[in-house]
Amino acid sequence: MIKLAHRLTPARNAPPRRRNTWRQAATYLGQGLAIVRRAPGLYLLISAVCAMPALLAGYLAGYLREPALWQQALMLGLPWVTIVLGTVVIMLAVGYHSRGQTVDLGRAYGEAIR
Repeated sequence: MIKLAHRLTPARNAPPRRRNTWRQAATYLGQGLAIVRRAPGLYLLISAVCAMPALLAGYLAGYLREPALWQQALMLGLPWVTIVLGTVVIMLAVGYHSRGQTVDLGRAYGEAIR
């Protein structure tokens, strides 16, 4: 006879009830919006600056009929600058603001690149 090593018990990590999950999500969203309200201009500026490489890549893709190899590499790489660097800059700004510290665009970009 085979003896089971583990008894079947209710999972400790069972997902919470749906109502509780929605309440947690609403609380989390409210906390995030409170952080953004501290410096909405900074977040708009970060978004605008971070969107520039992807917009430039889109412009090049629409403007150049037969791009050279270096232009193709540029069109491929620029959106990744937006994806990676932009995300890190936003996370750093949120981190500073959640700790009650001030941050500007230069400081956030400097930290992200470092």
